Amino acid sequence: LPDLGLNQQAVEQLERGLTLGRDTGILFWRAAIDTHLAVARSRLGQKDVAPALQAVLEQTRRSSERYMMVRCIDGLAEIMLAAGDTRRCRAYGDELLAIAESNSLRELEAGARRWRGKALLAEKDYMEAQGELFRAAALAEDIGRVRLQMDADDALARLFAAQGQSDAAQRHAAKARAIATPFITELRHAVGLRNLASFAAVAKADKPKAALPQFKQYREADGRFHFKLVDGDG
Repeated sequence: LPDLGLNQQAVEQLERGLTLGRDTGILFWRAAIDTHLAVARSRLGQKDVAPALQAVLEQTRRSSERYMMVRCIDGLAEIMLAAGDTRRCRAYGDELLAIAESNSLRELEAGARRWRGKALLAEKDYMEAQGELFRAAALAEDIGRVRLQMDADDALARLFAAQGQSDAAQRHAAKARAIATPFITELRHAVGLRNLASFAAVAKADKPKAALPQFKQYREADGRFHFKLVDGDG
């Protein structure tokens, strides 16, 4: 839902998930849900989401929940970037990169370099940002992570546009759009948000064609020919 821009709906579903977890005593996914919830709220413009997620992060550090810890760090990197705190965004990106490189985690490395590149872009350090974003895009493409690749190419388009390199900017923007179209379509199908036009097309194709009225000629016993107009049903 957040990838479709449906952040309010995401918040509602995630809050239901937290309630269900508390009611059933199943708390394993609590940190991941807290992360997604904080990110969705940040995208809705809420400014006070970081402290609670930082507390969750410290809890995952103490309990050595490595996967959940990485999810929290990734979420905090996005939240800090949205808040304009590029220094802390880069710090979280650095931590993700250290984990990725020490464990040969290429997807995590792509994500880390994406955040580092975006933070450097916001700081107008275009040379360093370009290197990080190119590496992120290449890694994401190599391992088939289209969401990461789309995000990196979109950032590269903005980077080249900021430097007045319109051809390169348009090339990366087109690449991001080419990835986004099937990606978003697949997501919409997954959550039941199909295009109404497709339903209309199917309904039109399935609708049987109505038989047309026609003239019929026949001959009576007296030998004379007669004509009559009959409808499609005869």
